[in-house]
Amino acid sequence: YKTNVPIWYDVVLLFTAAFTGLLMAFASLYKVETFLNRQLGKSVANKLIVACLFLGSFGVYLGRFLRWNSWDVITNPWNLFQEIAARFLFPVQYYQTWAITILLTCFFSLFYFAIKKLRLNDIGATNAIK
Repeated sequence: YKTNVPIWYDVVLLFTAAFTGLLMAFASLYKVETFLNRQLGKSVANKLIVACLFLGSFGVYLGRFLRWNSWDVITNPWNLFQEIAARFLFPVQYYQTWAITILLTCFFSLFYFAIKKLRLNDIGATNAIK
């Protein structure tokens, strides 16, 4: 199917949407982390944040590679549960699931903590100027 729209337009549009979504997710996660730090302490909060990043990565795998959608929790919960349970019960058989999930967790964690560090450095620089 041929169109007059250049391919770079689609690439820029998809990249911008994905990047914005990721930044918004990290902004929300930062608010959750701030709350957890106050309630549970920094050590526990950091562990929970990494767990959230892991679960989010697993969710990306379910959606991107297995083609599950959020509404499948309501419309097709049993088959979704079976797919997830199989991956936890037979992790060696589904090693690609865990390889991709761990890779995404590492990427998301590095990106999240780098943005957080940059933000904290920026706040420190702003306070030093005052």
